[in-house]
Amino acid sequence: MRVLSVTVFLLVCASLAAAQPEPPIHVPPVEVVAGVAIEHKSAGALAAISGNLTRNIGIVSEVGTSPDGVSLVAGARVSTAFYYDGKPPIPGRFFAQIMAGRQSGNSATSGSIVQPGAGADVMLIPRRGLGLHWSIDYRFMPGAPPDRSGTRFVVGILLGPRS
Repeated sequence: MRVLSVTVFLLVCASLAAAQPEPPIHVPPVEVVAGVAIEHKSAGALAAISGNLTRNIGIVSEVGTSPDGVSLVAGARVSTAFYYDGKPPIPGRFFAQIMAGRQSGNSATSGSIVQPGAGADVMLIPRRGLGLHWSIDYRFMPGAPPDRSGTRFVVGILLGPRS
């Protein structure tokens, strides 16, 4: 009888613990990303700062380096709210953004840039506000040689959102 009582007690406690909702993710006014961008079969560094106007809308700016030169772009981002998925549940969100700006380099790689993209943020350590940021962008340089425009993959560390 004692074993049955302990078993029932443990099952009730386990079901109550499993039913606890995951803590919500707080989206701060400012987020920072530091990472690597891969484009044209070469890599460069980037840093981005996002200002969150709401939980789902933000203004983003980015400075990046590559063999083509240095770029500075800014624009808007729209994202889903953070949600939990997987076993164990990990918070994440998807986003889409469009940025425009300038790139400085040699004469063939300098000019205006339009950069639409999409990606995701996954919070690896939600209590510390540390996550993984990845995105896929298309960098279009109007008036530049066709080989200067193309797809870019970004992966980096996100600092900001926390539980």
